[in-house]
Amino acid sequence: MDMTLDAEHLPKPSRVKDLTMRSFGYEWTRFSKVVPEYESWFLRWIAPLRPEFFKGKLVLDAGCGMGRHTYCASKWGAEVVGMDLSSAVYAAQKNLHQAPNVHVLRADIYYTPLRRRFDFVYSIGVIHHLHDPQDGVRKLSDLLKPGGKLLVWVYAKEGNGFAIKFIEPVRRLTTRLPFRTLETLSTLLAIPLYGLSRIARLLRWLPPTRTIPYFLYFTRLSNFRVSELKALVFDILSAPLARYVSSDEIRSWFANARLHLNTLRWVNRNGWTAIGTAG
Repeated sequence: MDMTLDAEHLPKPSRVKDLTMRSFGYEWTRFSKVVPEYESWFLRWIAPLRPEFFKGKLVLDAGCGMGRHTYCASKWGAEVVGMDLSSAVYAAQKNLHQAPNVHVLRADIYYTPLRRRFDFVYSIGVIHHLHDPQDGVRKLSDLLKPGGKLLVWVYAKEGNGFAIKFIEPVRRLTTRLPFRTLETLSTLLAIPLYGLSRIARLLRWLPPTRTIPYFLYFTRLSNFRVSELKALVFDILSAPLARYVSSDEIRSWFANARLHLNTLRWVNRNGWTAIGTAG
């Protein structure tokens, strides 16, 4: 079922929101291929939840992009609404058109037309790009029925000292580049990243490597080809706003949304997965 809304019916975005919408629209239209490796990453982000959790549930993928996680949730037996503010919804429609249990909606997390009836809402890599992430969590929690669960994954402040100190200053420049130029730069950076990930995979059994920042992350990137790493680099360098969130901030968000925090996991030593239950 097609529930796509025209952009003219969306609330007028701020400049940051507009840039974010255009950035992710370009990204997920250019890098729209769903590859098998995405499933293992999705499982890592949503743990301890497993595929059987989804069966028979009504689920919202808030910030679905081109539909890579929506696909997994639908395959595991959920009725899924994939929602995104950007034009990536058209790539999601193309990827998911054969799934009768998927509905694609173009809408804003802050102004969603949806109502409080979902068993499960998840948002992977989205909340940290919002201008008011706490309100974003509250808006998503409002869509849960009593006993429903909300899961968010965000960049962690803990373990990301290098990114905060060195990558963020670079992003102030790369977010101003034309998308085509940034795509070329992402290709050039993806090649050495591929080499580093393969080296990390070879050395992962050596005990000293476990203390090296981002080493675990690099080992898990080793299953990706250069094309997927190119998309990853573009994702990191293109979004106009990115926050690094502390565990205390996440606890505060969930408390303010009146969610009972069930799980808070440090994923890949550079991100937080939080799961909460609505009262």
